[in-house]
Amino acid sequence: MARKVGGRWQETVRPEQPQYGEGLEIVVTRKGVEARGFYDSMCGLDPVSLSWEDLDAIRARVREGVLSDRGE
Repeated sequence: MARKVGGRWQETVRPEQPQYGEGLEIVVTRKGVEARGFYDSMCGLDPVSLSWEDLDAIRARVREGVLSDRGE
């Protein structure tokens, strides 16, 4: 469920019990999506942020690739 955190609405998805202290956290906000990878119990990598426009462009390129594979 979405909740307000630090002045912004977001919903966070992460593994309930990360295996070996590793995992991926996805934060969905009004502006886009943030992804954070972590290892060794939350020692993490720098987060990656993608706007909805970025995601729409990526989705369009993937869709074009799928259609071209089908010969459409």
